[in-house]
Amino acid sequence: MKPGNPQEHRSDPLEAFEAELARLKPRPPSPFLSERLSQAIAAEQRRRRWRAGLWAGAAALLV
Repeated sequence: MKPGNPQEHRSDPLEAFEAELARLKPRPPSPFLSERLSQAIAAEQRRRRWRAGLWAGAAALLV
């Protein structure tokens, strides 16, 4: 149903406000998604550390 539908009209403004607030409230992230995200962040940090070490080693060879 569309928001402007008269069948969905609520007579109590407080009830309508609470329903809209519940609809707009952000959902907590799923544990699976947050676990995958933390794994991806850790992998990216490892790659960056490895690249930094590679550049440091190359710079040490040039000096």
